[in-house]
Amino acid sequence: MITSQEFKKKLRKATTDNVSSIKIFLEATSTVNYDQIEKVIGKKEDMGRTIGGILSSLSRTVIDGEPLIIPLGPDPSQPKETTRRLLWKLNPAIIGSSEHQEELLKVTKEVLQERQ
Repeated sequence: MITSQEFKKKLRKATTDNVSSIKIFLEATSTVNYDQIEKVIGKKEDMGRTIGGILSSLSRTVIDGEPLIIPLGPDPSQPKETTRRLLWKLNPAIIGSSEHQEELLKVTKEVLQERQ
């Protein structure tokens, strides 16, 4: 399990959009979808590519041999014909306990605060 100090080092290297998205995953009680990330990072010129890049980056972020986030399948709130959006979840293998998750959330908020 990653320590809060190691996690903070990783967060400091990440973009602000990625750190804001990680915060959503740490706060979520279940899955995270495209719309939740869009609300946090705000409107950008090409939202599909922006959010796709964030999700790609976070899913390729490896901690203790495990991806930070994992896909859970298609988002049932989206029409199948027009979108391929997925639901995502923080990898439970990385978070161990709710206390550890709260600790990582605190560190994430600190890093975001440093950037303001």
